[in-house]
Parts: sequence; C-alpha cells; structure tokens
Amino acid sequence: MKATLIAEDFSAVGQISMVAALNIFSAFGITTVAMPTTILSTQTEAFGTPVASSTLQWSQAAAAHWQAVPDITIDSALVGYVGNVATVHQVQTELMRLRPKLVVIDPVMGDQDQLYPDFDTTYVEAIQELVQVATVITPNWTELQLLTNQPLGQKPTISNVALLINQLKHQHKGAYVVVTGINFDDAVAIAYQDDSGQIQYIKQTKFPGHFYGAGDVFSALLCGYLQRETSFAKAVQAAASGVHLVIATTATLPVDNRKFGLQLAPVLAKIALQK
Repeated sequence: MKATLIAEDFSAVGQISMVAALNIFSAFGITTVAMPTTILSTQTEAFGTPVASSTLQWSQAAAAHWQAVPDITIDSALVGYVGNVATVHQVQTELMRLRPKLVVIDPVMGDQDQLYPDFDTTYVEAIQELVQVATVITPNWTELQLLTNQPLGQKPTISNVALLINQLKHQHKGAYVVVTGINFDDAVAIAYQDDSGQIQYIKQTKFPGHFYGAGDVFSALLCGYLQRETSFAKAVQAAASGVHLVIATTATLPVDNRKFGLQLAPVLAKIALQK
C-alpha cells in the first residue's frame, strides 16, 4: 500500500495542521502514515500557551516499526510545523532514508515579518537544512526571507519575490517553490515559477483579519493534487482555489471562531466529487 507520511504537529483543538491534513488526504482517498512532530493542547496562537508533549522517542520507534512492515510503502511526504531542532533532524533523517518521490515541505517558522516565539537562528538553520530534501517548498513571504537569509520586513514587490524564489530554487537543486501569503496593496497572492522559468501569480480577494492554518491547508491540498498526476501549475491553481474557498467560507463566521481553523467542508466535498 502506497502512503503519504505526514510530519507536523497534532493540535487537539480544531482543524489545524495534522488534523486538517488527515481530513484532506482522506477526501483524496490517500492512505496516510501520521508522525506527529509534537502534540499540543491547542494551536500555538490565540489560546495562550499550549501544553506540549514531545514525540521524538515515539516517532523514532514508530519509524523502525514502519520499516519492518512490508505492506507500507511511503512514496510521498508532507512536512509542516516541527517545533524543535532535534525533531527537525529526526524528520530529515527519516526522509533521507525513505527517499519519497514527492516531498512537500511547509517551513513553518514565522509570519507577518516575525519569527515565531521560542524559535531562534539555530532553528532557522535546521529548517534550511531540512528543505534540502524537498521537491516542493511552500514558504510564506516571511519564511522565504528567512530561508534566503534576508532581513525581515521587506515589502514584497514583483522583482524581489522573483529574486528570492530563484535564489531558493538555486540553493535547493531546482525544487519547486510556491510562496503563499504575499500581501500586495490590492490583493493577497501566491507566486510560483512555472516550467518555462516564468514567475506566475495567483491573486485573490483579500479578506480582513487573520485565518489560522491557511498555509497548512494549502500545502496539504497541493500535496494531494500533485498525487493525482496533474501538472504542477494545475496543482498549484487547484490548491489556491481550495484555500480561497475555505477562507471565504470561514470569513462569514465570527472572528473569534477563526482560531479553530478553516471550515474545510466545502473543499472536502469538492475533492471527493472529483475522484
């Protein structure tokens, strides 16, 4: 049985990170192997300081068990929030052992021109090493600056987005790079380089406020669509459309409800109907 490894945090409340990914892959009909990088009582924003439990020893033992089971073939992987340097190294070791043909890494470590609390330059350096095993890297604008050792706070422009995408691709042997959450004056955009080398933009309506887990959902959707053997450009467009759909749906709810994650039902139904 071919399966997708999911390596990201498990938040006990809401549809965030691994919970969202499990739901999305289920709609695609994809078998999953879940390797929670940390277990959290809630997501790391909006609920105060969560209770966190390390999964490092468990994940090492679980990986050894999976390796001994002949019925499991992990041929793709999705990596999101990891949380500490030791687990970053564990995830990297496992990916290097498995060598899946598709590895989508969302280098979750900052947003809105800031590194997330409790992360430092050592963590950034560990993530920079981790993305070397990626076939697709999906940073937001802040994370793209961190991955390319740029000072935070740059306003995105057509020229500097293209420059940093090309720099990251060059650093990581031509991995596809898709940049999310690029705030222009008139819209929020996703940028990627197509197979001809041109930087393409998908501009979408900008909804006011913050939508927790949008990057998690985009990366999971992109990983799912790529496994349908569609072209890279079509997969990016489909993932972008799916994220826009769930953000538009979530935007109709009271603002305080958004901390529980995005409303996934519309995109899950769309994926299931496309089988």
